[in-house]
Amino acid sequence: MKVPQARDYQAYGLELTRQAFRDGFTRILFWLATGGGKSVVFLTFLAGLLRNNKRVLFLVKRKQLVFQTARHLKKSGIDCSVLIADHAGFDPNKPLQVASIDTIIRRDPDFLKKFDFVIVDEAHDATSPSYKRFLAWCLENGIKNHIGLTATPFPMGKKVHDHWQCVVKPIEMHELRDRGYLVPVDLYHPAGVNFDDIEVDKKTGDFKQKGLSARMRELKVVGDTIELYKLRGRGKPGICFCVDKEHSMAQAEAFNRAGIEAVHADESTPQKERDEAIDRLKKARRERRPFVLCNVNIFSTGVDIPEAQVGLMNRATLSETLYIQQVGRLLRPYKRCVKCQSQNDCN
Repeated sequence: MKVPQARDYQAYGLELTRQAFRDGFTRILFWLATGGGKSVVFLTFLAGLLRNNKRVLFLVKRKQLVFQTARHLKKSGIDCSVLIADHAGFDPNKPLQVASIDTIIRRDPDFLKKFDFVIVDEAHDATSPSYKRFLAWCLENGIKNHIGLTATPFPMGKKVHDHWQCVVKPIEMHELRDRGYLVPVDLYHPAGVNFDDIEVDKKTGDFKQKGLSARMRELKVVGDTIELYKLRGRGKPGICFCVDKEHSMAQAEAFNRAGIEAVHADESTPQKERDEAIDRLKKARRERRPFVLCNVNIFSTGVDIPEAQVGLMNRATLSETLYIQQVGRLLRPYKRCVKCQSQNDCN
């Protein structure tokens, strides 16, 4: 296995997790800010479990993240099975299985009962009914060791994280920034945008999508977004988070009309086209020219795009979880400059 060397705070978090198990806790939530290196933590923990002959289920939200996780594991020399129907990478005999929540709830219970550990990636999603049903089933069937990984363990409207017994948090976000693992951020807000009259969904605690989309598609708001990008974005490639498909497509079209290359992507966009959109953003970074990737919820969590230098938060939200997840896409350093030894882009 080629697991990366853990940073000091990552190693500290792993030891806190092991101690929590020794203290009798079996459902542990690992809280680490976006950009803090959650992947190193789970790779290290997985490697230890596999060395001790444990069977592990690694659970993610979407099918695309199953393949992304499998590729990441392969690069680190960790063998896994892709638990998707009729997929060539599925092998029921392998001790590590990677699956999406939608797939796992349809699987043979006798096969599932063989696991010793369940690791839930992006565990802020574990408040959803499908996760809660599956995790409750695991407890009822003797699979008691659960680890959740997240950067945002906050309530989702009226939904709270009542599954976990304890929380491990080895470092604060501002400490990661001060130590150079996250970049400092400049924040700007367009003038005259008011959301006070938009209804709030009592169930989710966030703006109702229909009213929010209509507000964000108003010409003044669209125009302010473009002008702010020209003024503060300084021609650097970025990601624009939008409310829904209509809003995202309208915003991308407006950018293109203004002479700024932009594309749109949402959950219905084929994976190949999503990858091509990210490649175009990376190319814009290399060529130091403007480019905006407009999207709806597909680049908010679980995706690393350090080439993006500008974030356009056009999906106004009352959700702390959603906001931090989106902002987190912009906090990772791009690369370390050999000349100045800075983790920020020195161009």
